[in-house]
Amino acid sequence: MICEPNEKEGKKLLEEIMKGGNFGQYDERGKEFKNGGMIKHGIWKLKRVMRLVRSYPEEALWEPVFRVWHLGWRMIHG
Repeated sequence: MICEPNEKEGKKLLEEIMKGGNFGQYDERGKEFKNGGMIKHGIWKLKRVMRLVRSYPEEALWEPVFRVWHLGWRMIHG
């Protein structure tokens, strides 16, 4: 093991996985945002990631930065 297992965090993460499915594809929370255009979809993803900010702050806070960078990269490289 890289680190000591944490039962509380493990249950919280498993619950999020079970509600959201594969990368949140089956997440019914905020469904109106998920299929509402680019801006609403971005808000939906941000809300989904921010649920994990207390447990995984480094990953959650870098997510919006990466999304903006990736959008720019896609625009440049097609």
